[in-house]
Amino acid sequence: MLLQKVEIRNFRLSGKDIIWEIKPDTSILVGKNGTGKTTVLRLIAAALKQGQTEADMALLIQIESISLYFEGNNVIEIDGNGGVTTQGKGINGIKWAFIETFDVPNEEGKSVLDELLAKLTNDFLLFQSNLREDIDTIYTQKNKFSAQEIAQIEQNVAINHERRERFEATVNHFFADSDKVLKIKKGFTFLLNQEISLPITALSSGEKQLLVILLQVFMQNEQPYLLFLDNPEISMHTYWQRELLTKIRIINPNCQLIVATHSGSLLSRGWIENFTDVQEIIKLRTVNQESINSAILYWTTDTATTWQN
Repeated sequence: MLLQKVEIRNFRLSGKDIIWEIKPDTSILVGKNGTGKTTVLRLIAAALKQGQTEADMALLIQIESISLYFEGNNVIEIDGNGGVTTQGKGINGIKWAFIETFDVPNEEGKSVLDELLAKLTNDFLLFQSNLREDIDTIYTQKNKFSAQEIAQIEQNVAINHERRERFEATVNHFFADSDKVLKIKKGFTFLLNQEISLPITALSSGEKQLLVILLQVFMQNEQPYLLFLDNPEISMHTYWQRELLTKIRIINPNCQLIVATHSGSLLSRGWIENFTDVQEIIKLRTVNQESINSAILYWTTDTATTWQN
């Protein structure tokens, strides 16, 4: 389900509102450090989680409220105290992911990217295993299924095989100049110079970050997804930055991207019309005229009373 508009009232308790019209494919938020790009993305995520964590509430107390407007008149609104209002039947079916690729040590001193990659590659290997089981089913258990069921299994196998090859080709497109090649027919293996097997932990930070993003997109299974990327360009060469958004949408054409970045390179390859400067969507609050009239009447009456005394 597509996100269409975000409204944040009294952003950072500044007396200003944010109104951001979201594009159906990719929306890119740019701006100087400290202007609120990441905060906007995290507030959207907090609203999607309906303020479930302390970190969410630490963000929400900095605003009056946030409203997310989706297609089909579906709305999520949450106020600074965590009060939630929803409209529409599609809210519970929203699929989304928030990706940050900063590589920092965890409490045990291990790389966060290495931990993420270990989980994602395990998920990918499970996908591979399920694909092999489907293939085995076609050839060894045909008599247990109807012709229609066999045809459906064969179609699913063909689709997933094509998805896997597309993913492998995308990764190897990025790695072409590094003498590394991904081979996934027998697992998830990188070869150096076509012969030396490399563990994923031996990859560079930029390579790991790229894999974290692409693997998460692949595991979306081409389903409609909201994908938030916070500064995805970190540790990536400008060529990779230019290619990244286009390649993500090749792996999952149904992925709606919402990106915060400092990188002008991300805007190339046809995305220049999709960027918004955060300053352009921050508006001075519109004061209700009735409130202004009430304030004037109160001030006039109070002042007149003071003068009479």
